[in-house]
Amino acid sequence: PGKVFSGEVYSSSGELCELSVRHKGSAEHVPRPPDAPPGRVIPGHLLYVGELFEHFGHDILELTGHLWPLLERPFDGVIGQPWRQESSAAQTILNSTIHEVMKAFGVTPDRIHVAARDAPVEAERLTVPEGAFMMGRGAMTILARCYERVARFHGNVFIPGQPRQILLSRSRWRGAARSANQSHLEALAKRMGMVSMHSQELPFAAQVSLMRGARVVAGL
Repeated sequence: PGKVFSGEVYSSSGELCELSVRHKGSAEHVPRPPDAPPGRVIPGHLLYVGELFEHFGHDILELTGHLWPLLERPFDGVIGQPWRQESSAAQTILNSTIHEVMKAFGVTPDRIHVAARDAPVEAERLTVPEGAFMMGRGAMTILARCYERVARFHGNVFIPGQPRQILLSRSRWRGAARSANQSHLEALAKRMGMVSMHSQELPFAAQVSLMRGARVVAGL
């Protein structure tokens, strides 16, 4: 209650494209003002990829889930919007995870465009896909093909002593999502022949290779 979101994609006639809306529970949509000034026009055929922000889980779930059309055909670029609507927040797309995911689909940084409330843009031609991952609602089977693309591109880093049974530990995680009995879990995993790994400390490609080479992965 009391939450709103704005932005998203509108047709040339001003109609909201429902597929571009990232549903946020009971949040209310704020429509585009009818007197809103036109934005700069980006030539070519672009793919809309939703929100762009520095969050690992979002990047490998929702962002990757919007890239599946790139498996079918090339685009001249992609376009999204920063989580914080102002264009000054566009620097968050420089986050390495976004770029690493995009690289796997052949999208270079110069082909990533950002729109914001104070810096709207218009695309000469735009494809707005249905997200292959829908928070709280499930996923499409094509999402597996997206992960296979990322794995083929990034999953060839040599990991010395590559463990086959892994516990993804949170004991060195600095965020709020920590478990109170992590040391107990690590001790139990060790007795079961598992190796505790702190994947957040590894480069993105090494994380992909670690998961690709494992046979058993556990975690909270």
